[in-house]
Amino acid sequence: MRNTQTSMVESLLVIEDNPADLEMVKEWSRATPARLRLSYVTDGQEALDWLKSARAANDLPSLLLLDINLPKLSGIELLVTLKQDERLKKIPVVMFTSSDADSDVQRCYGLHANAYVVKSMDLGRLFASLDDIVSFWLHTAKLSGSQRD
Repeated sequence: MRNTQTSMVESLLVIEDNPADLEMVKEWSRATPARLRLSYVTDGQEALDWLKSARAANDLPSLLLLDINLPKLSGIELLVTLKQDERLKKIPVVMFTSSDADSDVQRCYGLHANAYVVKSMDLGRLFASLDDIVSFWLHTAKLSGSQRD
């Protein structure tokens, strides 16, 4: 079920280097009725630079979808950096990756990822996962210390 009721446009930053996976997320974004501003970068360093350059808290994304295997700065390295930054650590980070290795899951949760979701290769399941992620993190969850404080 898609929640289209929101008082403001929420923003989603997708950090993904695989063009096919990124295109699927873009296709989902075009198909969803939710008011959502989608931004994307293709490597971890570009993501960090983008986030650190945001001048105001309301320029920061509401949610991050972060792949593990990224060039320049891996998703794990970026997660560590984000969770150590007072300004950025409040943004929910959902690890959105093709890895279903238990060691990756444990490591990401140990580094304070907010969730870990394995990408489905089935387009319908992938869209449903994205719907669920956005619905929960942007509409259902009450976040303590919003990044917009």
